[in-house]
Amino acid sequence: MAKLNDTACTLLGFLHDRPMTGWDLSEVVQLTVGNFWNVTRSQIYRELKTLEQEGFVTGGERGPRDKRAYTITESGRAAFAEWISREPGPEIARFPLLISVWFGDHLSEDEMDWFLRLHRARHEKRLEFYRQIHSEVEDHSTPSARALRFGLFYEEAVMRWLDSLPNFGGKEETRGSEPPRPAQPRRPGDFRAARTGIRDTAQSDKGGKTKRAGKKSAGGRKGR
Repeated sequence: MAKLNDTACTLLGFLHDRPMTGWDLSEVVQLTVGNFWNVTRSQIYRELKTLEQEGFVTGGERGPRDKRAYTITESGRAAFAEWISREPGPEIARFPLLISVWFGDHLSEDEMDWFLRLHRARHEKRLEFYRQIHSEVEDHSTPSARALRFGLFYEEAVMRWLDSLPNFGGKEETRGSEPPRPAQPRRPGDFRAARTGIRDTAQSDKGGKTKRAGKKSAGGRKGR
């Protein structure tokens, strides 16, 4: 029996609700846990194939566009129960914007400002989406409501961090839409490269003049 990975077990969790196709699972993942649990569509189809081979799900008849609905089996439920009872372990944070901020001295001020405004607009939009869902939740003590609360607090924290950054005035200007990218921003590295090129050229010219002067001097001495 193959050892199931976290992605496969996540799919088993969603299949507890009802039989679903790979497309259905992709849509459900993106609408629910997609913002904190990355699963691609290709991963879903690959894992469904493995789950069926191992007997954790059964695939139905193929329908339009070759779609098949998958149903979780008793062994699939047992495998999921064993997996979900494990200690979750530490989270693995990947925040691309923080990498850009960390190496921000390699970016122009305009480009960095655009990055911050762009991500603020995206987080603001996501926060509004979470707040809308939260307002429609009747029972805030359910497991899914607890996860939603994390999303709310996380987006609010990111917004507070962005608005606290010195010399960043994107709070009002990014509201409602993503800002356009500056036209062909110049980066500090471009200027450094330009200075390096000028310096190398100058040194080369200087070296050439020295050599020519040396030859001329040597020729003069030979004539005397």
